[in-house]
Amino acid sequence: MHAANNRCVWVLTGLAGICFGCAQFLADDHCTFHGAGCDSGLVCSWCDHENRGCVAPQVAPECIVPPYGDGPTTGVTTDIEPSETTDATTAGTSESTDPTDDPAGEVTSDTDETTETTGLESCGDGEIQAGEVCDDGNQDNNDACTNACQPAICGDGVVWVGVETCDDANQSNTDGCLNSCELASCGDGFIEEGKEDCDDQNEEAGDGCHQCWQDRLVFITSEAFKGDLGGLEGADSKCQAAAQAAQLPGTYKAWLSLGDEMPQTRMLHAHGVYKRVDGVVLAHGWSDLTDGLINATISVTELGETLTTGSWTNTEASGVTAEDPADCDGWTTQLGDFKGRCGSAQSIEPGWSNYINDLVNPTPCGANRSLYCVMQELEQP
Repeated sequence: MHAANNRCVWVLTGLAGICFGCAQFLADDHCTFHGAGCDSGLVCSWCDHENRGCVAPQVAPECIVPPYGDGPTTGVTTDIEPSETTDATTAGTSESTDPTDDPAGEVTSDTDETTETTGLESCGDGEIQAGEVCDDGNQDNNDACTNACQPAICGDGVVWVGVETCDDANQSNTDGCLNSCELASCGDGFIEEGKEDCDDQNEEAGDGCHQCWQDRLVFITSEAFKGDLGGLEGADSKCQAAAQAAQLPGTYKAWLSLGDEMPQTRMLHAHGVYKRVDGVVLAHGWSDLTDGLINATISVTELGETLTTGSWTNTEASGVTAEDPADCDGWTTQLGDFKGRCGSAQSIEPGWSNYINDLVNPTPCGANRSLYCVMQELEQP
């Protein structure tokens, strides 16, 4: 087991100049088997199977790779006779490096380069190197250690699975991902732009914000008008003036139709509650407002007073132009020969928009009727 520490006898056959005492190590891990080293004056080589183990420094020096064995030593003496050294050296030189002949007849070696490698360790090798805080040795960017070898944190732009539901790497609480790396939702206390009007963190209807959509006011004008409203634009202006006089917020349009221009196409389809100025809920969203049945009569004016008169509409409860239209010649005249369709402020059924009574509807344009006014935008221009 410790033959490498005994006196060497050089042989010129089979082992090509290798110390006989080291021959037992030819198949091991290059002169380190059981901690054995080479005799004084010998060095460790690991070129190939014909020249590996403890060898004289003169034998294939390009294959001697410190720090294995004792390393090459200059000026050392051995117990080998000069004649034996010469023969061993000659034999080792001729058979040690698996030579090939080149076209010029010169002997070349396939082992001119060492096998040592150098280079910086990279993130992902499982070991923490300079500049790394963690290294989990994998390519999963969504766990506790990112592929940049930094701990996952909210705001790094990478979703930490099981801990975060989103991570948009910004400081905005009004988009789809909060600064807490949670998906935005109604009730989180932040208003998501384009998807919410408000967020009061409760489900109470009629308090100004319901299901994160702001309530829209609807009223019947306290003032009545003849059929010459000035077209749709004139009717809208009358609604806006009434709201501003009563100091109501927002912008308003009249629930009024003229040909292809009708509430269904010219009004905002709000998601929130439609309610009277006294707080009574009329409908939960546009689809509820236009399904033919409302929760209460539109009989309260902008001033909070009750009014039971009719309203110019020319509109079905669904928000489209009346099937048998009558619009006072485009809402421009009050002459008795023209008529306009009206809704009843006393009804919660489809008649609220198009009163089902052929005796009074349509109505001569010289009659006085109010307007239904519906909030659009939340703020006044």
